[in-house]
Amino acid sequence: MHRTTSETDELAQMSLATLVAHCRAEGQHYSQGQPYDACYAYELCRRALVERCELAWAELYYLYTPLVQHWVRRSASFATCGESEEFFVTEAFFRFSQAITPQRFAEFPSLAALMGYLRRCTSCVVIDFVRSNARTEQWFSLRLADDLPGGCPEEQALGRLYDEEFWHDLNAHLHTEAERVIIRATLEAGMSSGEIYNRWRGLFSDVNEVYTVKRNMILRLKRSPYLRRLAS
Repeated sequence: MHRTTSETDELAQMSLATLVAHCRAEGQHYSQGQPYDACYAYELCRRALVERCELAWAELYYLYTPLVQHWVRRSASFATCGESEEFFVTEAFFRFSQAITPQRFAEFPSLAALMGYLRRCTSCVVIDFVRSNARTEQWFSLRLADDLPGGCPEEQALGRLYDEEFWHDLNAHLHTEAERVIIRATLEAGMSSGEIYNRWRGLFSDVNEVYTVKRNMILRLKRSPYLRRLAS
């Protein structure tokens, strides 16, 4: 719905608390199939994305987290990826905020356009994570399974596992004891994030921290020229 300049100015001058109250009320109308006015939510988005108001962003995040969680759960890749909803919600909102700069906001003239893009961000972060993990795990597996001259398969795998160049490059990207535990447990024992957490509870506050540390390691490993060559 087109709004006059005075109406737009009134929205811009509205207190954040009042704006959020309107957003929640209109959200209830929408969920109940009643007529609703999206202008309040759109103004909240404007403050968060154009003015970069942290309080507005926090309210936006809180308001739309259930919707993003719903989109995450509907992704075909989510059920088997081993990550939490919360992880993907954070990633989706981060990508959304990075992509829609103050200069680009005008490209999204309605709340529907903004929500459509947020949904696309949600889908992309799940797919990208699954692809990244699959590719990384694939070259890890291939690295460990490479044939070495002589010896039984177990000896060959062990020899490759302790290849000096391989571990030297990996260690250059490991910053903490938690990272060293995760990489060893993953490569040597094939342990899942849940198993790692149960074994080393003193190092991690919860299993989500294991996911987060592993995710950060993957990002650093992907930037390594040597490891990129292995994964290509």
